[in-house]
Amino acid sequence: MMLRRALVALAALALAACGTESADEQSGPAPSPALWEVTGDNGQLAYLFGTIHTLPEGANWRTGTIDRALAQSDMLVLEIAALDNSAAIAAEFARLGQSAGNGNLSHRIKPELRDELAVLLEQAGSLDQDFAQIESWAAALMLVQATAPEDEGEGVDVALLRGNATMKVAELEGIADQLGRFDSLPEKEQIDLLTAVIESAPDSEAESDRLMANWLYGDVEAMVEETNQGLLADPELREALLTNRNREWLPKIEAWMAEGNKPFIAAGAAHMVGPSGLPTQLTERGWTIKRIQ
Repeated sequence: MMLRRALVALAALALAACGTESADEQSGPAPSPALWEVTGDNGQLAYLFGTIHTLPEGANWRTGTIDRALAQSDMLVLEIAALDNSAAIAAEFARLGQSAGNGNLSHRIKPELRDELAVLLEQAGSLDQDFAQIESWAAALMLVQATAPEDEGEGVDVALLRGNATMKVAELEGIADQLGRFDSLPEKEQIDLLTAVIESAPDSEAESDRLMANWLYGDVEAMVEETNQGLLADPELREALLTNRNREWLPKIEAWMAEGNKPFIAAGAAHMVGPSGLPTQLTERGWTIKRIQ
């Protein structure tokens, strides 16, 4: 599901590793990733763009509508502004993700998953005991990176940051807050996250292709369905990693518009769809939302 792809990107940044192989020539319908316009009674303007955090290198996703929205905007808002500071992200990951007395990974999961874990550890070139000082949430990110498709290139958010260097940049939460959300999960939920990563690993490549197609062609209904599966099917993980974050972002978005800014807000596609998505919640708060792509 979409959160798993986001975890791949977060793990890649935190572990200072990223795919470099080029994708084949993209074919099929013209790209049309979902984009919403937000307007207010006093001329306020913003855009909501659901991103995918990793793409095959060279994938074509830009459209004239996206370019026009960027031209109308004076601020680029990302989940994390310092995406190009991999050293700082890795340091924060190391600070939060390590503690004593965690024990081997195989002792933290259900016995019936140990064979699947062994396969992932082999792919990662790691041993079970290597994770004795690694917290369960951090181990999950490390394993999800180990199973990422080899042709993953930079994410849409990174491309936006690099392609709009003259725009003011702001962030919805930042790396310390984002990783801190994982770190603050109760151990039971961290184990649920680890379990979901292990269980979904065999289908990760097919899942990655499907999610990319859903995002690239703006199939919001399919994306909503994806947010009800996998990691986000767990109510506690969904609340902590999606719903609560959206709720906390709303006042920031409204404050930027109240200050006269015209933000182009780019966050993971899961944050944009469904009843807890930003477009729905902003509509409920009195803003006019129009999907323009």
